[in-house]
Amino acid sequence: MKTKVFGSLILILILIVTNARAEVRATSSVQVSNVDISDRTLNMLDALAKQYKVVIGVYGVLIGSDHQTVHITFNRATLKEVLDAIVRQDTRFEWTENRDGSVHFSLRTAPMSLLNERVHSFDTVNPQRAEIVGLLTHIPEVDTWLGNHGCSMGEMIAGPLSKNWGKFSVHVKDQSLLSVLDTIAAKSHTYYWSAIQYSTAPCDINVVP
Repeated sequence: MKTKVFGSLILILILIVTNARAEVRATSSVQVSNVDISDRTLNMLDALAKQYKVVIGVYGVLIGSDHQTVHITFNRATLKEVLDAIVRQDTRFEWTENRDGSVHFSLRTAPMSLLNERVHSFDTVNPQRAEIVGLLTHIPEVDTWLGNHGCSMGEMIAGPLSKNWGKFSVHVKDQSLLSVLDTIAAKSHTYYWSAIQYSTAPCDINVVP
């Protein structure tokens, strides 16, 4: 009897691990079709993240206006091919894919070290978009970085706010701020985030959670 129970537990664990891995989709395996978009890079990445439910984060220092647009056309392709086409046209950016399936776009010459800061601990239950950036600025490591660099961080509102997020919690230990934002984007089902500094004086980092 104990052997059967043990075997059942092992099977359940295997199924859990298998399903968890199945949810992580590499960009090379995400198929897209009938793509014909002409827009600013950030708007395009936001739309792609939401449509294909792949977490995409964008960060860096982008001084001056951001009116450069790209035009992407594919009948059939992978999401990887689409992202490669974006950075070929908008050479300010480069992108990487992480082991968990999330994608990060950064400015080639100014990626912003804040996003690589190691967060010792961040815990929140049922956060909402209107408050999440304020919660992030109170993370000790984030607060210290902002103080040392003479920067502030606030939410950038572009268009109407999205509907309230559903109930979820975030419990992060010893991970980068990049990972914290990825976790929030995945659990809130927004899938996209950006943290961009548009000016040097004052140093304001605009965040779209």
